[in-house]
This record gives sequence, C-alpha cells and structure tokens, in this order.
Amino acid sequence: MSWFERQKIKLAKFFYARRAVKVRPRHDFVSLKQASKVGILIHVNYFNLRYTKQIADFITHLEKDGKQVYIIELNTKNKADSVFSDIKLSVFLNRKYFNWLHIPNHFATAKVNKHHLDILIDLDPSPELFSRFLTGLSNARMRVGFHRDGFENYYDLMIAIAPDTPVSKTLEQIENYLNMLQK
Repeated sequence: MSWFERQKIKLAKFFYARRAVKVRPRHDFVSLKQASKVGILIHVNYFNLRYTKQIADFITHLEKDGKQVYIIELNTKNKADSVFSDIKLSVFLNRKYFNWLHIPNHFATAKVNKHHLDILIDLDPSPELFSRFLTGLSNARMRVGFHRDGFENYYDLMIAIAPDTPVSKTLEQIENYLNMLQK
C-alpha cells in the first residue's frame, strides 16, 4: 500500500469517527431467530455474479423463516445500473452516494437506515472502504462483516473467513454464528 493510500485511510477513519459520534445507533447482539429484517450488503464490483444463485437461495431460506430481506447493492462505477433490480426489497447505491474518501453521504445512510434493519450483513471482501463505512454508519441493531484489522468499531460481529471461501460456505458460517446469539 502506498503512502498516499495509507494517509487517505487515516483521513477517512478520522472523518468517519466524527460522523459516527453524531449517529450513535443502538446496537445489540441479535440472533437470526429474533430478527425480522435482515439486510445483505453486496459490492457488485467485487462480487462474482455466478454466486447470485447462492445469495438468492439464502434469501429464500430467510424468507421462509418469516424474515424480510433487503439487498443493499453497492456499485462504485459512476454510471451503473442495478444488478438486483428484480428484487423488490433492494437499495441501490452507486458512486454518487460516496465522497472521495469512500464515506457515504447522508442520502446513502438515509436510504439504508429507513428500513430499521435488525441485522446488516456486509459481504464485501474488497479492500475498498465503501461498505465498511456504510455498515458502520447504519442504524442496524447488529452489524456483521468480515474480520479486518483496524475496523473493529464498525461491526458488532466480525467473522474471520478466508478470502477464497465459497459464498455458500460463508453464508452458512454467518448463519451459524448468528444462531449462537440466543439470549
């Protein structure tokens, strides 16, 4: 990582921390059984579309359990269209919703926060900061994501999974951990 990239990350974390203090969302450990609204954040620029079927199967599984499932689609190209437009409970965010430090603007966080999610699952494996900041600023009661050093304050539950793990196995692991959180 170049010197400039390291400085950019430091500056982004500084501005994120200032904004996160103003948001102060309520966070709980919510099990999957207790949740009624689940959001799944997907960064399509780093997402292999062949995994769409596995995501759809996971959504169907959750919906059979009575959950409302929202897809939060993040596409960092300037003029991009939604890949998941056929899903009625979806939120589409492209590059115009983020500044140059990858911090979401107020419109982006409002689009996500208006759904009052119980659990937000960040499935973004990319090194970019877009999804981390969006997840950290969400008002979801429980924020779940991949383990990344230095981003512990952004998530309530971080799961260490190898980058080459198939999406179906990743979703299975996330579901297992979320089911362990019974109160």
